[in-house]
Amino acid sequence: MTQTSQTVGSGPQKKRAVILFADILGSTEFASTQTPEKYSEMVRAFHRMACEVIQAYERAEKLSAGRLHYGGVGDECHVFLVGGGPNEDERHAMRLAVRLKQGWMNSDFGKDLAAFAQNPYGTKVDLRVGIGCGDVVFDQDVWTGEVTPEGIFISQAKRIESLAEQYAEKTYILVKLDIKEAAERAGLEIEFGDRVYPQAKGFDRGNTEVAVYPVLSWKEFVEVQEQVAPQPQSALDFARFALALQRSGDLDGAIANYMRSVELDPRFHEAWYNMGNAYRAKGEHDRAIECYEKALAIKPDSHGSWNNMGVAYSARGEHDRAIECYEKALAIKPDSHESWNNMGNAYRHKGDHNRAIECYEKALAIKPENHESWNNMGNAYSAKGEHDRAIECYEKALTIKPDNDEAWYNMGNACSDKGEHDRAIECYEKALAIKPDKDEAWNNMGVAYRHRGEHDRAIECYEKALAIKPDKDESWNNMGNAYSAKGEHDRAIECYEKALAIKPERLESWNNMGNAYKHKGEHDRAIECYEKALAIKPDSPEASYNLACAFSLKGQVPEAVEHLTRAVALNESYKENARSHSDFDPIRNDPEFCKLVYDYSQ
Repeated sequence: MTQTSQTVGSGPQKKRAVILFADILGSTEFASTQTPEKYSEMVRAFHRMACEVIQAYERAEKLSAGRLHYGGVGDECHVFLVGGGPNEDERHAMRLAVRLKQGWMNSDFGKDLAAFAQNPYGTKVDLRVGIGCGDVVFDQDVWTGEVTPEGIFISQAKRIESLAEQYAEKTYILVKLDIKEAAERAGLEIEFGDRVYPQAKGFDRGNTEVAVYPVLSWKEFVEVQEQVAPQPQSALDFARFALALQRSGDLDGAIANYMRSVELDPRFHEAWYNMGNAYRAKGEHDRAIECYEKALAIKPDSHGSWNNMGVAYSARGEHDRAIECYEKALAIKPDSHESWNNMGNAYRHKGDHNRAIECYEKALAIKPENHESWNNMGNAYSAKGEHDRAIECYEKALTIKPDNDEAWYNMGNACSDKGEHDRAIECYEKALAIKPDKDEAWNNMGVAYRHRGEHDRAIECYEKALAIKPDKDESWNNMGNAYSAKGEHDRAIECYEKALAIKPERLESWNNMGNAYKHKGEHDRAIECYEKALAIKPDSPEASYNLACAFSLKGQVPEAVEHLTRAVALNESYKENARSHSDFDPIRNDPEFCKLVYDYSQ
C-alpha cells in the first residue's frame, strides 16, 4: 500500500511532518501458528482496512493535495501529515488513530483475531498506534520513481514496538511528548497516562525524548465509535462494545452494555468481571463486589476476580475481607506480584507493617522492577519510624521510574520526619516538577519551610495548595500557624476559621485558634476555643493544658489547677512544662499549684 500526491521541484525538500505509525502486536507469534496463506490473509485485510479508513478520512476532512501521505508494508502502515497550521496535523493524527483502531475492532478479521486470542493456544493480536513527529525529506524514490518521504524519523513513532505489551491492554494510542503538548494546546479533552519508556537496549529511561504517553480516555473515542461501530447483536458484541466504552472513560455506557451482555448470556463471566471493574472505577464498590461474586460463581478460579474484589473491599476499609480475597487469588496464581502488592497494602492499612513488608518483598521477588511495591514498602517502613530504610525503598522506586511523583513526595515526608528539611524541600520540588497540581506536596513543602523559620515561603506554599484544593482544611490550619509564628494573629485566626468551616471537628485548629486569641490577650475567647477542643476529645492533654494556661492568665486559680491536674494525669511531661512556662507566673506561688508541679507546698 503506497500512496502519495506530492509534487516538488528538482531536488529534495525537507519538511516537518507528524508521523502516525500502526503495527500489529503479536503478528510474529500469530504467523508461527498459522499457514503462510492465513498470515497473508490477515495482513492484506489489515492493509485494505487501513487504506479505506485513511482515504475516507482524507475525503471527509477535505485535505488538500500534498497534506497526507501514507503507505505500508508487512504488518505496518504509516501516515505522514504535512503543511497544517499550529496543532492541526497533530489533531488530525489523533483522530485518524482513533478511526484506525475502530476500523480494526469492527473488521471481520479483527473480531476473528479477538476470538482466536480466547483459545488456550491462541495469541493476542491487536493494533498499536504511535504518533510522533520529525523532519521528512521528500525526494524521488529510486525504486518507483515517485516522490516519497525519505530520511524518516519514523523511529520516533515506532518506539512503541519496544514497550511492554501491557500497554496495548490499557490504551489504543501512544504519543510522543510534542504530540501530547500539541493536543493539550488544541484543547482536546484527552486523559494521558504517565509517560513510559522503551524497554529495548540503547534507550535512556530517563530521557523524555524517547518516552511516550498512553491515551487513557478521550470523548471523541466514544463519538467516533458511535459513528462506525455496528449495533451489537450477541453477548460477545455487547461485551466488546462495553469494553471499548470503558477504555474511553464512558463508564455508565460500558455498564449498560455489560448488562445487555449478561442478559443474553448470564454465564458470561468476563462480562461480569469487566462490569465489576467499571463499577470500581466509578467508586461504587458494593456493586463491583456483586459483579465479581457473579463472575466467581461461574469461574471460581478467576485470579483477576478475586484480586479485584480484594481491591474493592480495601476501598471500603474492609481490609480483613480484602486479605481473604488476595489469599484466594494467590492460591490460584502464586506468582502474581500484583496480588502480593495489594495484600501488602491491606496489611499496611491495618497497621500491620511487618506483614505488609513481607508481602511487598514477595511481590519484588517476582518482579524486582515494580516501582509501586518499592514505594509502598517505603511507606510501611516510614510508618514504623524506620525512615532510612524507607528512603532506600523510595530511591529504588525512583531508579526504576524517575518521574514517580508519589515516590518523590513520600521521600520528602521521610526526610522531613528525620528533620532533614532542606532535603525534604528538594524532594517536594521534584514531585511538583512532575505533577504541579499535587496539593499535598505544596502543603508539606510549606511545613518544611516553616520548620526552617521561613514563614513567608511557607505561606506561599500553602496558598499554592489552596489554589488547587480550596477546601483543604489542613493547609488553612498550617497557614494559620505560619501567620501566628509571624505574630499576625488576626490573619492566623481567619485561617483557623476557614479550616473549621470545612472541618468543625478539627481539634488542632480549635487549640491553635485558642493560642492565637491568648497571644492577643483575649483570654475568654481563647477559653471558648479550648473548650471546643475538649468537647471533641475529652482526654486531650493539650486542650486541658491550654485551658490551664488561659485560666492562669486570668487569675482563676482553681480552674487553672483543675485543668493542669487533668493534663498531667494524661501526660506527665506537662508537669515539667508548667515549671518554666510563663503563663503560670500569675499562680506560681499558689500552694495547690506548687503541690502539683513541684511536689511540695509553698
